[in-house]
Amino acid sequence: MTVQEFQSCLAQSLQQWEQQGRKGIWIHVPPGQADKIPIATSLGFDFHLIVAPENARKDGDGADPTHAGTPNVLVLTKWLPPNVPSRLPHGPTHQIGVGCLILHPLDETRMLVVQEKSGPAAAYGLWKMPTGLADPHEDLHDAAVRELHEETGLHASFQGVLVFRQAHASKKTATARLGRTVSDMFFVCRM
Repeated sequence: MTVQEFQSCLAQSLQQWEQQGRKGIWIHVPPGQADKIPIATSLGFDFHLIVAPENARKDGDGADPTHAGTPNVLVLTKWLPPNVPSRLPHGPTHQIGVGCLILHPLDETRMLVVQEKSGPAAAYGLWKMPTGLADPHEDLHDAAVRELHEETGLHASFQGVLVFRQAHASKKTATARLGRTVSDMFFVCRM
């Protein structure tokens, strides 16, 4: 479909959907169709999120399997009723971080700490517990086990969550300076 054909088809579809009383419209745009994005935004669509290949699960559990195994797909949305506030969900709002607390088996006043070799913390030479971000569709306990192994080479089992905190991105936070605008949920896990 050419860009001109897409523009005509989308404009006609929007009129039809409004007449039918439809409210929220979603468009999934794979990279090969990126030339259609300016048309959609000119017709009032907003960027919603990018579905990465690892988020498009083949088993259909929690994600749209339509794009399984394809490169990033841009999702655009449009709310049709002009006098009704949009009820479409926002794009991603949080990232999940884990910290792994391992106490010395013979002296529980001592804990395992590491120094980052790369990443934001590496510049400061800080000692810290092994930490990292959960991958999409990864359970918290699996993320903690994986991050511990990636950072230390150690294998340990997840025993539980000790504490968690939520932090919102602001101009002063490192996550915002890195271009991340989502809130951070951080869980300290006993291993």
